[in-house]
Amino acid sequence: MAVVSDIHLGNARNNCKSIIDALDKAFPDNAETGELDILFLAGDVFDRLLDLPNNDVSEIQMWMQRLLWVCTKRNISLRVLEGTPSHDWRQSKLFEDVIKMTNYPLDFKYVTDLSIEHIEHLNIDVLYVPDEWGISGDNTFEQVKKLLEVNNLTKVDYAIMHGQFDYQAQWEKHKPTKDSVSHNSQAYLDIVRHYIFIGHIHTHSTFDRIIAQGSFDRLSHGEEEPKGHVRATVTDNDEKAFFFIENKHARIYKTINCKKLDLQQTLESIKKKVEGLPLFSCVRLSADATHPIFGNMNQLANMYPLIVWTKLPKTIIDKKIAVVEETQYSAPIAITKENVSFLLKERMIKSGIDHAQIELGMQLLTRLI
Repeated sequence: MAVVSDIHLGNARNNCKSIIDALDKAFPDNAETGELDILFLAGDVFDRLLDLPNNDVSEIQMWMQRLLWVCTKRNISLRVLEGTPSHDWRQSKLFEDVIKMTNYPLDFKYVTDLSIEHIEHLNIDVLYVPDEWGISGDNTFEQVKKLLEVNNLTKVDYAIMHGQFDYQAQWEKHKPTKDSVSHNSQAYLDIVRHYIFIGHIHTHSTFDRIIAQGSFDRLSHGEEEPKGHVRATVTDNDEKAFFFIENKHARIYKTINCKKLDLQQTLESIKKKVEGLPLFSCVRLSADATHPIFGNMNQLANMYPLIVWTKLPKTIIDKKIAVVEETQYSAPIAITKENVSFLLKERMIKSGIDHAQIELGMQLLTRLI
């Protein structure tokens, strides 16, 4: 089996086509992919609600068609779980629409409810737990126990979930809010024979037989760890093994700490860490708000025009570090496929970027759009 979650297609920061290209590379139409019996997409296929004129929609539909064809040709079952409501918005129904249009005869199911499925040809029972299902983790688990009773089961073979376990909630950056729900890891381990796969937290981790595959790509700063998906095997003799498959094409988000460096040292550190990064990598500079590098961001952008630069100025307030956000406002411009080249070239000229770099930028943009 393979499990992918938190793909977040339509994310405003990341190019949708780049994520889809990496997905195509992760599941090509070849014999290795054909070894899979089943593929699970464990929630957050989408990042936000998309409207039809959005260019990402056609890219997503074409990716779905390719994936469904590979699954059909290679006899791979496909299950898609609804993730966080504010991300997915039930848009994975598009899979069903594509199947109707193509008439592909594959074993597919789009799961939107807390449920247990017996997959006959694999002889396995699978528990599905969408995100934000119950009013609490305990409430959700009470419903799970009732489902087991209704299905005359004491255990299922696998659980596919979207949410957060208690062990993840102990991490500082995932401290639960008053509205968040954490699941009891031991309670689920007691009712699942083999593996529990869970999406939502973007960091890959394991706890006993619980596997959080993490997000497929990097989507923001603070996510510098490897990204990818998980593959697992379980034999008839109950021998288990799982593997984290890194997405080597994941976008780079890198933070450079310049707090204790002067301007010259900062520039040297930036040069050392930036040169060799893939095009359109995102680099964030972290330093005190008064650091001179923040007065030289335009020059930095001219030196490395194919890097996406942001800054994280910090100031000490009451012994606590507060992030000072700099927001620039301008009149809204509708950026379209037809005018983006003109707008970008105009901005590059005003920024003083030389002609050769502008032409290179235009060539790269043409390849992307």
